[in-house]
Amino acid sequence: MAPGDTIRVYTASHRFFDNLVTFVGAFSGVGLATSMLKPDAPVRAVVPDLRISLAGKEHVSNCTFWIQALPILQELAANRWPTRIEIVERPGVRSSANDDVRFTNFPKLWGQRLIEPMFLQYFETNRPSALSAVWEFGRVVRNACAHNGRIDVRNPDAPPVGWKTLTYSPADNGREIWFRDFTAVEILLLMEEMDAALPS
Repeated sequence: MAPGDTIRVYTASHRFFDNLVTFVGAFSGVGLATSMLKPDAPVRAVVPDLRISLAGKEHVSNCTFWIQALPILQELAANRWPTRIEIVERPGVRSSANDDVRFTNFPKLWGQRLIEPMFLQYFETNRPSALSAVWEFGRVVRNACAHNGRIDVRNPDAPPVGWKTLTYSPADNGREIWFRDFTAVEILLLMEEMDAALPS
């Protein structure tokens, strides 16, 4: 832990927890395998402090998440579902060359093949009958996830929706969100706020 770091803890009490476990397991498993199979990669055992880094967007979250992946992979390898995920949040967007798996590897895989299904499944499973402001924003992101990562607002008179520093309106149709406004960091923070807005 460095000065300014905080720890975010997620458990089954978060409605997106299973989606997060799936994402972290797939991300770290595929990322670790591909990094170890590179032609110039040294042959080594899985290290106890195996971690993945997720860099957010500076103009939105301005933070980086570090996740200790080995405990999660060990639980999955033992055919057990993890019950807790701890994420270290560090101010500023950065990544380290020493990280075992970085978000910048294979952006299409991470951006469109892992994050989108995670968010779509969470949204459709938990969508309330009346949408609060954060859920209205989430609905626009959900539609972008279903339209190749691009804003798709069909109603030309739809009012703008906003979250953090982002605002989307019909004028943004076609705007790509992945790696321009969103990474897994922003999606996780958005789901956390959406979850908190649901009735308990």
